[in-house]
Amino acid sequence: MTSTRPSNALRSADHVSEKLTEGANLTPARHHFCRGCGQPLMPGSRRLFHPDCLKEDKRRRVRQQRQQQYEQFARWLRQQTCPNCGAKCGE
Repeated sequence: MTSTRPSNALRSADHVSEKLTEGANLTPARHHFCRGCGQPLMPGSRRLFHPDCLKEDKRRRVRQQRQQQYEQFARWLRQQTCPNCGAKCGE
């Protein structure tokens, strides 16, 4: 006698293929995007930035850090007094 029901192996293969097609519709291929410009990175790339965007980001962070250090130094300098006359340096 032949059975009209498919075997377990065929059912499991169909079930897996259905899940794959459903997942493909919900989530397209995984793309990574540059944190600097937001453009897609090359497929398979594990970088976070394009090379030019990385350089620009580094310049921006260094400039910001130097600005914060300068402001901190200026606040400290305004609080210092002259040892001879007692006047503040900011006056």
